[in-house]
Amino acid sequence: MKYSLSDYYPPGTVYFHCFPSGKASGFYNNVDAWVDALGAGRMLTCAGDKMKIVLPGADFTPDVLKLLRHDLKVPIQTQENIVFLPESITYDIQGEKRDTLVKNALKELVPQGKLVISQPYFDEDFNDIYQIPVGVVTHLNDKANLAEYVPEEFLPKKYCEFENGILFAKDNSKLPVPCVVKVSHSSAGDGVRVCKTLSDIDSAKIAFKNIDGKIMVEQFIDAAHNIGVHLAVPFEREKPMQIIGVNEQITTDNGGYLGGIVDLSKTWPQMKDIQNLLLNSVLPIVREKGWYGVAGVDILIGKDGGIYVIDFNFRLTAPMPYLFQTKNGYITKPVITFTGTFDGDEETFKKTIVPLAKMGEKNQILDIVSLIKHENSYRFNCGMLFDDEASMTKNAKALLAAGVRAHVLERFAGR
Repeated sequence: MKYSLSDYYPPGTVYFHCFPSGKASGFYNNVDAWVDALGAGRMLTCAGDKMKIVLPGADFTPDVLKLLRHDLKVPIQTQENIVFLPESITYDIQGEKRDTLVKNALKELVPQGKLVISQPYFDEDFNDIYQIPVGVVTHLNDKANLAEYVPEEFLPKKYCEFENGILFAKDNSKLPVPCVVKVSHSSAGDGVRVCKTLSDIDSAKIAFKNIDGKIMVEQFIDAAHNIGVHLAVPFEREKPMQIIGVNEQITTDNGGYLGGIVDLSKTWPQMKDIQNLLLNSVLPIVREKGWYGVAGVDILIGKDGGIYVIDFNFRLTAPMPYLFQTKNGYITKPVITFTGTFDGDEETFKKTIVPLAKMGEKNQILDIVSLIKHENSYRFNCGMLFDDEASMTKNAKALLAAGVRAHVLERFAGR
C-alpha cells in the first residue's frame, strides 16, 4: 500500500475511530453503536502496515473479515495489526455502560502513549494512554474554537452563542432566519440544523435542549458548492503538510451528512485560494498546537464566490478511505460514498452483492470498505462507482434492484 495513514503517525500507533457520547467525551453523538462500529471499520483499508487499529470484536467476526478479504478481494489490514475489543461488547450495549466496558478493554489492550482516538474520553486516569494530549484534540474539534486558527474573513458570521442547550431553549430573542444552529462538539451533521423558518429554530431548541456543551447560531451561506478537503500533518515536523484530496458533499436539506462524491479529476476555481489558506495559514497554527495526523475540513463556496470554512474534523473522515484507494490504484473511477443495508443470509449476500462488489472485477459498481452483520442484515460503508451522469442513475437503480437500501441511491436513481 503506497499511500496510507501510516505515513502520518508514528510507528506503533493504535488508532480507534470512535465517538463516545455524552459526559464520557463531551461529544454529541446521536447514532447507534453499529454506526460507530462501521466507522471504526473504515480504517481496515487505509491504516497501512506501521500502525494498528481497534475494532469491536462482536461486529468484525472472522466470517465478516473473510468476506471482505477473500470474497470481495478488498485489501485490508492484516490480522496481527488489528486489536479486537471483547466480543461481549455487543452492539445493543450503548451509552455509559458501553463507554465503561470499552475504556476498561482499551486499558488492557493498548500500550500507554500509543492510542489515537477520534474523540477522546475525558477520564483523568485514561490520559496516559493517549499519543496526542487529550486537551489538544478536544479543543481543536470544538467548533467554538475555529476562529483561533481560521482567519475571520473565511468564517460565517456568528450571531450568538449559548453555554448549553437549556439556555438556548429558553432564549426568547428573535434569531435571524435563515440561520444555522450548531452543537459545538459534534460531527457528521448530527449536531447541525439549517433553520429557514422560526418553527425550524423551535425544533432545534427541542432537539438540543439537553446538550451540556455550547450551542452556536451562525450565518446561513447560500452555497454553490459544498466540499470536503482532506488534509495531513505528518508527525515528523520536517515533512510538509499535504492535501490528500477533495470530495463534494451530499447532505440533507437540514445539513445532515449522507455521503460524498470522490472524483479526483474534478476541481473548482477557488481551489488555489483554499490550498493557500489551509497549507500556509491554518495548518501551521494547528501544528504548533501539538497536533498531527489526518483531518477534514468542510468548506462552502458561496454563490458570491466566497470561501467559508464551516467545520474542521481532526480525525479520519468518511471519504478518506476512498481517496487512499484511488491514490493507490484500487479504484479507477469516481465513487459516491454512503452507508447501505442489505437483508439476507451469507449465501444470499455472496450470490447477490459479491458479484457487484468484488474489487477489480470488470462489472464492479460497489466498493465496500467496512462491513458488519447483525441478525439477518448486512450493513456497510461503501461507494458506488460510476463513469458519467447516466451511469450514476443506472448503477443506483441496479443496486436498489439488488436489495441495497440507502437514501443516497434513491436520490441518484431519481426516486
